[in-house]
Amino acid sequence: MLHSENSAEIENKETISAELTYIVRQKEKPYFESSHSTGGEPKVFFKTEKRNASISDMRPHVSTLSIDSNGFELISHQTHVDDLYNDDLIKAQYNQELEDLLKQHTGADKVVIFDHTRRSNNDIGAKNPDGRRGPAVRVHADYTVKSGPQRAKDTLGEHEFNDIMANGGRVVQVNVWRPITGPVESSPLALASATSIPAYDLVATDQRFPDRVGEIYQLAFGEGHEWYYAPDMMPNEVILIKGWDSVDDGYNDIYVAGLGTYVIRVHKDVTVESGDLLVSNGDGTAKVQDDDIIRTKTVAKVLTNLKQETYSDGSYTVPCALYCG
Repeated sequence: MLHSENSAEIENKETISAELTYIVRQKEKPYFESSHSTGGEPKVFFKTEKRNASISDMRPHVSTLSIDSNGFELISHQTHVDDLYNDDLIKAQYNQELEDLLKQHTGADKVVIFDHTRRSNNDIGAKNPDGRRGPAVRVHADYTVKSGPQRAKDTLGEHEFNDIMANGGRVVQVNVWRPITGPVESSPLALASATSIPAYDLVATDQRFPDRVGEIYQLAFGEGHEWYYAPDMMPNEVILIKGWDSVDDGYNDIYVAGLGTYVIRVHKDVTVESGDLLVSNGDGTAKVQDDDIIRTKTVAKVLTNLKQETYSDGSYTVPCALYCG
């Protein structure tokens, strides 16, 4: 899920106008040094550009926006921790609250919490064990098809991760975003619906730590991105944000390998929706698979039904996650 924390002109809270910071495409793979490396703000080695965006209030759409379809959802959840800056209370009480929340809301058998980050737009940022953090102002997603499974293996252990996948299980990384105080009136969190993001707008970017190199997606500007926010968020509300999902990467079938994101040519008489699985139509185009189980015949999963190019015969291309059986 793509997200950014930005200052905004709030005149009508149903729709606000904000300036978002996008990456500018470049030939070389972009990278930045993380705050772990710099001891302060991250240092970037790529160009960015600012674009105005209309951002809609998600509250009227709360019944239709979901973490599986859109990559995020807003829910009510009361914490009984009265000091979210107290690391001891976080470990002793808050982590258990989040485990219970995620199990109840998602049906997960097991929840493993591996990180906390506090952010503030005051002059010095919010205090964290590894330094102070301000708002994340560049539009990004925390994990890619490469770094998502690696983070899962690092957290669970490679043996447990492989065992889950071999037995048809599922691993999902979820951020739980909660205001420490409220209402949030400055630097609200903006989120883009996953259904509106073409794959080619995602730019894999190296994130350099002192001891390793991670990878995230930065977002390049494109028409049609759909942005949402929750005005006046309070501490009794959280936004669940999906960072990575093994189902989206084809890990639920150990005989199928996820190859990355591409565009697939679809037959002119076939209508696709986000999440559809595609198989060969036998004429150089694709059609929708009869079921939703990723098999060796599956060639791709539709990421969005936004047409990228339409050909003279009526066939067209859409962004997909490509599979190889």
